[in-house]
Amino acid sequence: MLPAQLPEGPDQLLPARQVQAGGPAIRAALEGRRAAGTADEAAFVDADIAFHAAVVTAAHNPVLADLFAELSPVLREGLIEPLSLTGLRADAPDTGDEAHEALVRAVAEGGGGGAAGGDWRTRSRRPGPAARSRRPGSVPARRESE
Repeated sequence: MLPAQLPEGPDQLLPARQVQAGGPAIRAALEGRRAAGTADEAAFVDADIAFHAAVVTAAHNPVLADLFAELSPVLREGLIEPLSLTGLRADAPDTGDEAHEALVRAVAEGGGGGAAGGDWRTRSRRPGPAARSRRPGSVPARRESE
């Protein structure tokens, strides 16, 4: 029953009217995330979480809001150290900005069905159908492009 309450991506997250009503707050959170691009990892992660919190707030979904509130502190701690260790932001201080901008554009267009839908899925870390059908512990076949 719970999975039906949780959307798979931004294109399923918000009804159009709720999306557009939350648009200014989401846009402001994106600008805050961009401003934090020159800050340390902790400040950047805080701004990124604030962006996602604005999206969740606009959803008016209490299950999603409660889940996000519970996971945010763990998410924060789980992101700061890897960012520090990998140096990911050294070359791209606002890493992920394009995907976040696509979501903001989708919100402005009324719900994310078109603009963010494809963009979200191409950046999703969720395994595809082939990966989900593998047996646990099996090794995926290498692609020729690797």
